[in-house]
Formats: sequence, structure tokens, C-alpha cells
Amino acid sequence: MFKNMLKKAIHKSQHVQRNWDLSKSIPQEDLDIIAEAVTGAPSKQNVTFFKPYFITDRKKIEAVHRLTKGFYIEDGKQGGKAPNGNRLTTNTQTLANLLIVFAEDSNPEDAKNKTDISWDDETMDKDRQTAVGVAAGYVNMTAALMGYGTGCCSCCDKGEIQRLLGIPHKPLLLMGVGYPDESKPRREHHLNSDLTFPTKRKNIEVSYL
Repeated sequence: MFKNMLKKAIHKSQHVQRNWDLSKSIPQEDLDIIAEAVTGAPSKQNVTFFKPYFITDRKKIEAVHRLTKGFYIEDGKQGGKAPNGNRLTTNTQTLANLLIVFAEDSNPEDAKNKTDISWDDETMDKDRQTAVGVAAGYVNMTAALMGYGTGCCSCCDKGEIQRLLGIPHKPLLLMGVGYPDESKPRREHHLNSDLTFPTKRKNIEVSYL
């Protein structure tokens, strides 16, 4: 039974949620578990590479959401890179009940004290991106196991979001966590029922050696 639950959570967590039931609030107990997933995820030599910000204030969430215009729309159905003259829409996975902002927060001295590796900017950036990806994956799976939908977004005006939130470093990744709106298809734009985001499949074959 537990293995089947894990399989369901894996498949659920793979798909982005684009609309939300904002009549509900995530209990503090669940927020604490999600926070533990973020902070307990492994990183290289257990070095601190990022700072997570948890936002539940609707005004702040909506303000950040307005800075996520980066999805190209053609006939209300297609997405991709936006050429000149085409419309852009926002990434509404960021309108979730909880918005997590992963911001850069590297500590070179911390890294120096924990490893003999040469921590140049390129190495630090590579390991930071890995750490954020692992932490987001932990949140994704944890949230799915608790019945929440999720969606990540990196297509946004990071400089303006940094200014808006008054944080010392630019965001690296935005992640929405919350209650799906069960009355809508998950890919329907939260604010525009005429817009359905496209879906793409991937096929990864595992080779056993």
C-alpha cells in the first residue's frame, strides 16, 4: 500500500498546478513540514547555498505573480519563447496558497570551512543550482504526499522581485504550493478560463548496468 502511495505521489508531483483553491489556508503544521523539507534537503558538504522565503500574504504573492510574465501565448493554447509582437502571460503556479522564493545566499566562509574544494564563482553557482533543485524536489514530493499541488517558475523579473520583497539577493526559483482548484483542469490559467497551458511528455529510459 505504501509503495503504491509513493508511485501516485511521484506521478502527481510531476505535473504543474496552474490554478488554486484560495478559500483554504495551509495549516501551520503542514507549513512546518514543508519548511523541514526545504531546510533538510542535502547539499554539497552541507553548505548553505540559498535562503528560502515563505510567503502566504496574498498581496505580496499577487505582486510577485505580476512579475512572472514570460509565457508566450498563441491562440490561447501554445507556449514557448516569446518573439516580438506576441502576447505574454503570467505563470499562475505562483498564485498558490504558499509561495516559496529560493534566493541566493551562499556563504564562502562556510564552504571554505567544510571542504578543501576550490570554491570559485563557477563552482559555487553550479553547486547552488544543484542544491536548489534538490530542495525543490524534496518540497515537490513532500507536498504531493500531503495532497497539495505544486508548480515551479524561473521565468520572472528576478531583479524586480528582489526589490519588491526587500531581500538582499535575487531569487533563483519561485515555487507555488497549495490546494488545487478541483473545479478546473489543472492546466487552466488561474485568472483566465480561456487559456490552457500546453503539456509535454518526456520519455526517460532507465538502463541497468
